[in-house]
Amino acid sequence: MDCHHFTAGRCRSCTWLPTPYPQQVAQLDERARELVAPGPDVRWDPPVTGPEQGFRNKAKRSEEH
Repeated sequence: MDCHHFTAGRCRSCTWLPTPYPQQVAQLDERARELVAPGPDVRWDPPVTGPEQGFRNKAKRSEEH
């Protein structure tokens, strides 16, 4: 995803932005599996993904002085 605020260095809140989306999903899935102890009743479904853009429900604003 291309974000002109990130590219210009004005915003760094999206720390995963440089990582391709499929890699983000795979890494987060792997981390979740590490955190949840495997057991006989644990079944993992494939990750559910959403759109790469337009997913935020709030805006952030920084004051420049």
